[in-house]
Amino acid sequence: MRKLFILGFLIFLPTLVFAKIQTTTWSPDTCECELEYEWDDSIPQETRTHTISKIVKTCPVHSGNKEKVYSDVLKENQDKNKAIGIIMEREPSIKAEDISFSYGSDQMLRLFVKGLDSIKKSSAETDIKTRLKIDKVIVE
Repeated sequence: MRKLFILGFLIFLPTLVFAKIQTTTWSPDTCECELEYEWDDSIPQETRTHTISKIVKTCPVHSGNKEKVYSDVLKENQDKNKAIGIIMEREPSIKAEDISFSYGSDQMLRLFVKGLDSIKKSSAETDIKTRLKIDKVIVE
């Protein structure tokens, strides 16, 4: 039994020794916040989690404890990315460079799409609201 314990310890020792918590400073393109989060580089990217460690700077829109700020900023950024993806999925001729965006102080996501008529923009807006379960989005 002791030999199994030692063998198991030796097998998992490299993971214990080489696992390192990484720190990343993130400035999303959706606001002026700057956040620092930590993650474990020994965990595969598909399953790893990020833990907020510090708020470096907040924008006028985001306030509260660090977990709330991180959660809100992350959701806005992911919603923006998913919304752009939905538009490009619906209209294959539209490329990422044809879409710009802004978030106002009201936290309304405005997507500006070149090459779509008003009917397709309205339809894309409805689709985004339905699929992402968000109300604060306008496709222009």
